[in-house]
Amino acid sequence: MHAGPSKCYDMPSKVLRHSKGLDGKRPGHIHGDVTKSSDSVS
Repeated sequence: MHAGPSKCYDMPSKVLRHSKGLDGKRPGHIHGDVTKSSDSVS
């Protein structure tokens, strides 16, 4: 249910949480990896 980076920033609570736990990278970089991880989690 991800349309792109804009959507990722729409749900920072979920994206930031997963990205920080999986990659631990900055919220500015994970937006690209999050799309893949979120897809599985979602």
